[in-house]
This record gives sequence, C-alpha cells and structure tokens, in this order.
Amino acid sequence: MFEAMLLLLCLLSCVNSQEVEFKDWKPYESKVVIPQVIDLRSGGSIDMMMGAMTHTWGAGMELPVDMYGYKLVDDDSATVPTYPGPTILVSKNVPVEVTWINNISAPHLLDRYIARQLLMPPSACYPLCGVPLITHVHGLEVPAKYDGVPNQAIYTSQSKKDVYTNRQMSSTHAYHDHAMGLTRLNHWAGLVGGYIIEDSEVESARGIVVSFDIPLLLSDTLVSTEGVLMYTKNPCETTSTHWAPESYGNVNAVNGVVMPIVEVPRAEAVELRLINGANSRGYGLDIPFFRSCSIIGKDMALLNTPVPLTSPDEIVFFPLERVDLFCNFSEIEEGSVYNVTNTLYPEGTEQLFTEVFQLKIVASSATLLGMKDPVVGSEASTVGRSRKPRDADSLNHIKDLAALHESTGGRVRNIALEEVTNEEDCPVKLLIKVENQTSTFENHNYVSCHKGKVEKWVFTNPTADVHPFHWHAISVQCGPTEAEINSNELKDTVQIPSAEEDYETVVQVCYVACVPNAFLEEGSTVGPTEFDFSTEDPYVFHCHIMPHGNKSSF
Repeated sequence: MFEAMLLLLCLLSCVNSQEVEFKDWKPYESKVVIPQVIDLRSGGSIDMMMGAMTHTWGAGMELPVDMYGYKLVDDDSATVPTYPGPTILVSKNVPVEVTWINNISAPHLLDRYIARQLLMPPSACYPLCGVPLITHVHGLEVPAKYDGVPNQAIYTSQSKKDVYTNRQMSSTHAYHDHAMGLTRLNHWAGLVGGYIIEDSEVESARGIVVSFDIPLLLSDTLVSTEGVLMYTKNPCETTSTHWAPESYGNVNAVNGVVMPIVEVPRAEAVELRLINGANSRGYGLDIPFFRSCSIIGKDMALLNTPVPLTSPDEIVFFPLERVDLFCNFSEIEEGSVYNVTNTLYPEGTEQLFTEVFQLKIVASSATLLGMKDPVVGSEASTVGRSRKPRDADSLNHIKDLAALHESTGGRVRNIALEEVTNEEDCPVKLLIKVENQTSTFENHNYVSCHKGKVEKWVFTNPTADVHPFHWHAISVQCGPTEAEINSNELKDTVQIPSAEEDYETVVQVCYVACVPNAFLEEGSTVGPTEFDFSTEDPYVFHCHIMPHGNKSSF
C-alpha cells in the first residue's frame, strides 16, 4: 500500500513536471473585453457568487482554461462567473449591500502549488471545509467586520453579507480575494474585479462631463500548452515548500485578454482607468500617445491638479495601485494605432512578450462598448462617463497631510521591511518591523493608529524588492524624502523602493491619515474622528505583492 502511494505521488509529480508553457501568443489579435457593469448608484443589494468557470485568453490560445471568477446571482445574461468580475458602480454616501457567496469546491484548481505551512486559521481546514475565500474591496473605508480581513474567511457553500457606506471621495478601486495563505493563488486564478465610486455633485460642480470611460485591469498569466493554468515555479528550487517569493507570467493581459486591441473614439474626453491587477508584477508603461493624456486620479481620490504626461514612461505602478488617465484623442487621425508595452523587468522577471495592449483610434460615431449607460445584466462594457475638467488647474481640494501631522500632533514611526530565509537561503516570508518589533496579524501584534491623528511613517527596505505597501481603510501621502512629499494625490498603496542590504537609508516617508477620507477634502463638514462606524477592531497593512501576503495589524 505504501509503495502504491509513493508511485501515485511520483506519477502526479511527473505530470506536473511535464507542464510546458504555451509560448505561441499572437499580439494584438483579440479585442479587449470590458466587464459587465452593475449600477448601484441609487443603492440596493446584490448577491455575488465566486465560482469555477472556463476562461478564454485569446491571442492564439484556443483552449479554454479552468479558472475562478465572480458572477452576479440571478443574472440571466451571465450564466457563468467571469474574470475579471463585474465592475460595481456606486455613488458617494449611498450605502450598498453585497452578499459574497462561496461556490468553489475543493480541491483548489491550483492545489499542486499550495504551501500548507502557510494555511494558518481560518484556512487550516482546507480541503475539508472546501476552498476558504474572503473578498476585500481594496481602498474602501468600512468597518473591519466588512473589510474582508483574512480571519473572516467563508467556506464552500457559505456566504457573507458586507455593507459599504461609500463615504469617501470619487475614486477607482478593486475587489479581490484576501484569504489567509491562499490570496496569491485565489487572485492568480481570477478572483478580482473593479469597484468605482462616483460623486456626481462634485464632478458636476467642477466641470466633469460625461463622455467615454473604460476600465483596464492589467495582469500577467502563465498557461500550459494543454490549456492548464500554471503558477511560477519556486526559483530557489527547494523541495521544502511550494511557496515562491513572487509569481510572474510570460505574457500580459488586459481585462483577461492577452495583448488585446483597445478601441477608443476620436473624442475629447476619454478616461482610461488603469488598475494593476497582477499578482506580483509591476508595470512601467511605455505610452506612445502620452502627449494626449493627463493623470487625473490615483488610488483614493482625484488629484488636486491634473498632471499632463511629459514623457512616455511616467506611469509605473505595482499590484493594486490605480491610475486614472484623461485623454483628448480628438486631434489624432482615425485609424491610428499605438502599442503600449511594459519596460519594468527586474532581473529574473523577464517575459517572452513585452506588449500590454494596442490602442486604436476609431470614429467618434462608431458603435463602441462603453457608450451606453451601465445597466445590471446588460452588455454595457464600461462605466459610461469620462472626466473633462472645466478648470485644468483645479480638479480637487485635498488637504496637506504633512501640515495635518503637525497640527494634530501625530507620532513618528520607523518601519523596516525585511525577509526571512530558509536553510537553502530562499526568502520565505516578508517581515514588517515597527520600531524593531515584528508586527504580524496571526500573533495579534497590533500597531495603534490613533484616530483623528496624522502619523509620519519612515521606511527602510534592505530587501532586493520594491514593495507596494498597502494600508486598509486609510489614506496616505508619501515621497522619497520629507521635501518631496506629494500632496497632490491621496494613496492607499505606496511603492517602497529597495536599498538592498542597507538597513539605515530612508527610502520613503509617508504621512498616514488615521481620519475619515471625507475629512481630507477641503470644506468638508466631517470631523477628524467622525467615522460612521466603530474602529475598535483591527485592520491590516501589508505588502501587496500577493505571495508576500503575511499581514500586520493596526
């Protein structure tokens, strides 16, 4: 019997080892697919199911690939879940309810890559409880019980109702899985979608008009020649764990289509909402049409002042960062095409294809997905509006967090990002040290962020990686030095640069606002401690490279 089990394990190992990467991708062959829009701007409640499905990547890969996705329940037009999931569109200050339903059964479709030593409670019951899942809406200000933190996982056939008050500024967000020890695999398998907050009153007052709006979720993937979703092999070639420090695909995709064509109208007001939906990959985009565009929003809010792009390589963003572009294509000749590529490839992360997508200018009168109003269950493909500021010098009015740090008397914290390695010198865990004390979610090592205060966090990073650092529920302003704090934007995920093997050099300074998002808008009547919910339960902060997903609490 023992010998038979060994033989079975050997056969399974041989099957996995024989997986061959599909490499015959064909750039710019398939058109982008825009996720369905669920219009909840007037409030309401929906049921969203997480389930298994087959996905077509396009670009020469004809075989359907088993993946996971999200689906609006009781929607006859969507018979199966999709990757990405539907875009949820809401209005500022209008609450909505979403019931997340786990319809994914064990074994996990990436079971062969699960590192069981990472399956701490509540994921430790896998596979007996099914596949643990929990959905976190990245960037939302919500009670911790609705935030999708790792200890809230639901199991197969269970559901969880979350209430989102949307009491924050107009912004682009994303929802994705956040299960303890499984985030990297659940996200890689397709559990991610868009969430957009609209503030029609403010946008109208500031001259923002309706035109054309398209969300573009960037990612990379790895598929076998047999149409099987693969995950990055452990680069340390160790037999002690299936965990890999990062995961990278050999090709890029937009909205689940590999190297697609994105058609946009020859019009004055086109918005491109860029969401980095990758597992680990950062994108440094080479944008040939840069002269036609300005950055108008990042992460948590519109910018105070739009930033015109002055070179093709200004947009560099990491997992779950968002960048909103406003573009005027009215002077570009119809039929023009621009190939957008990725130039950010740290050693060991190179791809077979650098192409991301091809933007094609078509007639403004053309029938395009996205020109319709969003309707639940319809084929409307985008949010259906775009920003055209009347006053290019005044888009938003965000407060200066450095000044608030001084006026509120917030404390200063020193944060170090370090790594743990195993006996084979392979990195197996990211450590977040606060004042030289390791902070971890599972051990309840909490950091108290004092409500109503703006703190100053000073980062060092002696690891070899750039870490996209994410705070749940709060906003920040950062810069490489005190003198370079960017007060024009409001972020929730910030790149912490590497100073490899240098434990002392400061690489990022951040002002962390433990206050309501609405308080940070000039003229707001919301006070610095006036959250509309209790903030006593812990939230998390962590690196947003998915495999680095050990969580710390505050």
